[in-house]
Amino acid sequence: MEISIQLSQVTKSFKTKYQRVDLFKGLNLDIQKGEFVVILGPSGSGKTTLLYLMAGFIKPDSGSIVVDGQEIAKLNENEICRYRNQKIGFIFQFFNLIHSFNAKDNVLVPLLLAGVDKHKAEQRANELLEQVGMSHRKNHYPWELSGGEQQRVAIARALANSPSIILADEPTGNLDQKTGETILELLSDIHHKEGKTIVVATHDMKIMKRATRIYDMETLISA
Repeated sequence: MEISIQLSQVTKSFKTKYQRVDLFKGLNLDIQKGEFVVILGPSGSGKTTLLYLMAGFIKPDSGSIVVDGQEIAKLNENEICRYRNQKIGFIFQFFNLIHSFNAKDNVLVPLLLAGVDKHKAEQRANELLEQVGMSHRKNHYPWELSGGEQQRVAIARALANSPSIILADEPTGNLDQKTGETILELLSDIHHKEGKTIVVATHDMKIMKRATRIYDMETLISA
């Protein structure tokens, strides 16, 4: 299979007030195109940092991160923004919706940033909200939506520019069990129907049954 995401000898450390924390020391990871990968680990194990590296939100101290043949660690700020807008759909644990925008406008943002014609962008936003079962709530603002509804809007936003890769950071972490299961069903359905590469970072063991491959953070770090 073709490799979609490849991390080679990646190191990453952070400085706290009192010390330097070496999180990754030569991490290697290959993710194949079209896989549904689950990265398991408790809070503080580095799952979110790993996704942020893949998305280009942060850069490694050393090593390479190649996504669909492109070395993203070497991209400048404009290039990395374009990379995220076109290639990556990111789903945040805390939704990260713009509270002054309604559901539809939140989905419109990445489309308009990509230069999509407004009429076509609105059509696409409506289609996506329909896909995630939120068309009836498109004019509602985030504070008027439940956690599950906000996450559905966040998924629609992540799909806006038809990215080949979806990165999800604890997508069920702030949801009750029933709502979380619904969100997992939605992600699984997207994977099966659209063949996207999906990487989910979580400590929720229920996600494992949907994965094509499972990695444990402790094993990755110590390898």
